[in-house]
Amino acid sequence: MSFTEEKREWIKKYMLEKIRQDDGAYAQKTMENFEVSITTVKRYLKECVEQKIIVPNADKECGYCLITVEEEWEVDNVEDLEEDTFYFDKVFPILNDLSENSRKIWYYAFTEMMNNAIEHAKAKRICCKVKKDVLYTEISIADDGIGIFNSIRQYADQQLHIKMDTAQARMELYKGKFTTSPESHSGEGIFFTSKMLAQFALWSEDVVYSNRCDDEAKFVRSHLIAYYTKLNHIGTMVQMKL
Repeated sequence: MSFTEEKREWIKKYMLEKIRQDDGAYAQKTMENFEVSITTVKRYLKECVEQKIIVPNADKECGYCLITVEEEWEVDNVEDLEEDTFYFDKVFPILNDLSENSRKIWYYAFTEMMNNAIEHAKAKRICCKVKKDVLYTEISIADDGIGIFNSIRQYADQQLHIKMDTAQARMELYKGKFTTSPESHSGEGIFFTSKMLAQFALWSEDVVYSNRCDDEAKFVRSHLIAYYTKLNHIGTMVQMKL
């Protein structure tokens, strides 16, 4: 059976999604969803191995894993950190083979979230991680600052004379117009960033603000564990996926 190039790509992407999820039934599900034979699935698997997209992995239930590029950084001199410089020096080289549109989205999303960590968190340390495979790029940023909801509550109390709890502070993020620096920020950075990405989650004080996360707890859990080994205290963590 001959498929169009578009359909072949859809089949491969579906299969790779299942492998990324370590779904042991990936072959059967691919066969059933696209009405293809096991021979076709095996041929696509072989192509993906040859293209260095996946690699056999006996520790995985599905027997494969996606080849992944990972980089992470820890910054102590936060006062001297500039989000644009950090992006182009560290992050951009990893994303350089993405589409122009994807790179534009990542530039906006990363610099907005890093700027928040630098200017508003009152952090002494910031950690950042980039993880990329053939399907997705994920970027996370964590700091040891005061926490975004705490920052919103403090500003509302001291400048607006409004008392807020954490739930109300989180709601301000959903509204998308609240800023603790009105002289230099519109307050829409987090709101727009969350809408541009495939998944977005912001964690602080055991509370999550998210967009397009079916299981937000699962989305942030592994990253929290990793960052707790690097930071004595996590004020805010942002996890982004495109």
